[in-house]
Amino acid sequence: MRFPDLGSVGFVFVSRGSLLCWIPRWLWSVCVLLVCTAGHSMAADMQAQVTAALDQPQDLPVVKYSQTLSGPYRQAFELVLARANVKAVPVHMPLMRERRMFVEGDITAECCLIPAWRTRPDEMAVQVFSDPIYMEKGVTVALKTRADEIRSMPRSALRTAVIRGYVYTDLDDYGTRLDADDFDALFTLLKRRRADVAFIGYPEYLRLQRTFSNQLAVIHVVHEYDLSIRVHRDRPEVLAAINKAIAELRAEGAITAILEPVS
Repeated sequence: MRFPDLGSVGFVFVSRGSLLCWIPRWLWSVCVLLVCTAGHSMAADMQAQVTAALDQPQDLPVVKYSQTLSGPYRQAFELVLARANVKAVPVHMPLMRERRMFVEGDITAECCLIPAWRTRPDEMAVQVFSDPIYMEKGVTVALKTRADEIRSMPRSALRTAVIRGYVYTDLDDYGTRLDADDFDALFTLLKRRRADVAFIGYPEYLRLQRTFSNQLAVIHVVHEYDLSIRVHRDRPEVLAAINKAIAELRAEGAITAILEPVS
């Protein structure tokens, strides 16, 4: 087959498999330029990613931590982990599953607790607790519109909403217990009058007040506890880093600023 000599008038002959065609020389130049530019951009981007990865410390401990917490408690916990300079990987499972994962060593750290809340023999065998992160008040709260009514009732008559999966030894003298999956669900139980009071920590009470326009009132202060982070016994280096971070952040007032923000 004879093809016309079109190269001299600005065409380039292209063969791809059995496809034969002529394209203008200017279009061929544009295609070559685009391919080269894209290749250079991809290579530069890949090199940047490799450089960034190499710049990261390779010896930081990896910490899988329980993300069951919400609101200010989670913020404070994650601030401590960041200051401890660990590679933190969140794990969000139902609470009882997370407790099993901690025993098995699949979760390294959990916040914010006291030893009395984790007394199963299998847990006690593998857990150690950090220095206190915060002195917490546990309170029962009710809707402001019902506060006077609730205060006049005996505790044994109060339907009490709590977060599912926790042990509440301080609530033995309260009435029927209703489980909720998170703090916002506790508020819903109060609003629908399915619960009379909800048991929460004071920082969470402050958050709910901000979120729901000051519709709550504190009924009783149930306890005051030093909350800590529990760490798996096999990770002493993580415990040391967390204790150092807690000391620094408490001295700076950073934890209190999260848990008791000035409105």
